[in-house]
This record gives sequence, C-alpha cells and structure tokens, in this order.
Amino acid sequence: MKTLSDGKNHSDLILKETRNFLQSLVPKEVKIKPIDSRIQNILNILQTSIDTKQTLSELAKQAFLSEGRLTHLFKLQIGIPIRRYLLWVRINKAVEHIANGQTLTDAALNAGFADSAHFTRTFGKMFGMNPSFIFKNSQNIQAFVCNT
Repeated sequence: MKTLSDGKNHSDLILKETRNFLQSLVPKEVKIKPIDSRIQNILNILQTSIDTKQTLSELAKQAFLSEGRLTHLFKLQIGIPIRRYLLWVRINKAVEHIANGQTLTDAALNAGFADSAHFTRTFGKMFGMNPSFIFKNSQNIQAFVCNT
C-alpha cells in the first residue's frame, strides 16, 4: 500500500470512492426477470438434444404452447427470435462436425440443414463469408464450440 506525502494510507478511501462512483452509474432498481419455465425447457432441450432437426412445431408441442405464442414468448424472454436461435444452434453443430473431420456437406446435413447450399447461405449471412473459405483456406483457424 502506498502512502501519500501526508503519511496516510489513502488506498481504502480511493477504493471506496471508486465503488461509490461506479454504483451511482447503475440504476437503483435492476430487475432481472426469471425466464419462463416453458422457455427454459426449450433452451434445455436445444442445448442437450442431439437432434438439431427439431421444428418450431415440435418445440411448441413440447412447451405446450402454440407456435405463435412460443415465437412471441421466446423473443420477449431471450431477446432474439427463436428461428434465429435455431439457426445458431444448427450452425454451431455444423461447425462442431466440421472440426471433427466431416465434409461441409455431411456436417450441414447432420446439423439439420436441408443441404450444403442452405448451410453456406446461412453461414454467409451470419458471418459475411462462406464456410469453405474459412475451413479450407486457413491453417490458422480453430473452431471452439460453446455449449452454454
């Protein structure tokens, strides 16, 4: 701990004032809403399921909701549309398959895409480049799949 010219240790005071300042930037009431149990169930299914070909209709049945209500509630609770989330899950699964040595076509089909062209279009829209460019032309790219 460093002392100033007056010989007093001011680090505790500085720490306290810094915390007070940071605390003043945070709204007084931060409410974190719990996720609806039906949406949490869908997230759990998508994270643990091997089958990435599940349709919105199948997920709605598992959540005991209509497709429209599931779509609305998912967006409200999670912040992104469920169809976009489903695509993200499928892209992650395809990347995992590619990292394990599958061809782009096999990885796309095993991840639930209709064909490799569908996977390539979707990947391109999300990342701004084709997957073949990344996976075939680069020796320095490593794929890390997050299962959160």
